[in-house]
Amino acid sequence: MTTQRIEPKQQDEGKDKFNKEDTAKIISISQQIQTSFKQPGSVIEDKGISMIIYSDPGVGKTSLAKTLLGWEYGKGYVNKPYCKAEEILVIDVEAGEMVLQHEGKRVVTVYRVEEEIDSLVRMKGLVQYLHEQAHPFKFIFFDNMSEYEKFILMALTRLKELNVPRQKEWGDDAFYMRKNIRDMRRLTYKGINVIFNFWKMVVPIEDAEGHLTSYEAPMVMRSTTMEYIGLVDQTAMMGISKEGTRYLQFESDMRVACKRRDEGDGLPLLEKFEKADLATIFRKLKGEKV
Repeated sequence: MTTQRIEPKQQDEGKDKFNKEDTAKIISISQQIQTSFKQPGSVIEDKGISMIIYSDPGVGKTSLAKTLLGWEYGKGYVNKPYCKAEEILVIDVEAGEMVLQHEGKRVVTVYRVEEEIDSLVRMKGLVQYLHEQAHPFKFIFFDNMSEYEKFILMALTRLKELNVPRQKEWGDDAFYMRKNIRDMRRLTYKGINVIFNFWKMVVPIEDAEGHLTSYEAPMVMRSTTMEYIGLVDQTAMMGISKEGTRYLQFESDMRVACKRRDEGDGLPLLEKFEKADLATIFRKLKGEKV
């Protein structure tokens, strides 16, 4: 009787090869994880800050960009600048760049977003540029997100050749808003500060006893409002006092939704109410002398 030799199966060789490659990948990933640990006592990297600022139209959100250059409401350029003009980019959705002029010239870089069918593609290209290409921008203002939400919805409706948006378009709108905020927020890991401007809305709520009350929040779809606040470091409502002074409220109360993220030792970096001066506010947030 002849003994037949059994050759190893090719799939077993492939399996062994796969296991070796898989092991090498696991080792590589393990090494990457070990180098990613931030040990106690290590220096914190210079990360940018993400912020939401919301108010009624006309209060002065867009003009806040100029306060980084030493500008003050009603007084002009009288304070110490925090950064250079070429380091500020305003993504203009609401066509409000007129207030960003001085003597007929723009004081900062403006990227205008038009209500076009390809606005989503253009925004994707802009975000990709900000992430991948060398540029001078240290502060990026998105002015404003309430209007951009409507731009997205109109673009999606026109792409589907619809007269009015369906529930699906509203859901897709929220998806693109979340993605845009997260993509822009990732710029903070490059040391860039990102400020999202919103309009203000009053949200009616009913308490446990059936009494109707309300609170103020950024104007977007109600189901997403608190989620967006949760995605950023700081959220402030901008208002005008009885004396005519503009202020930013960073601490929530029963009628205003805000967010103030302080250092780990519990010491507040910002007061509940701060003067509407981003140069001073960012000096405080960065631990610099005011």
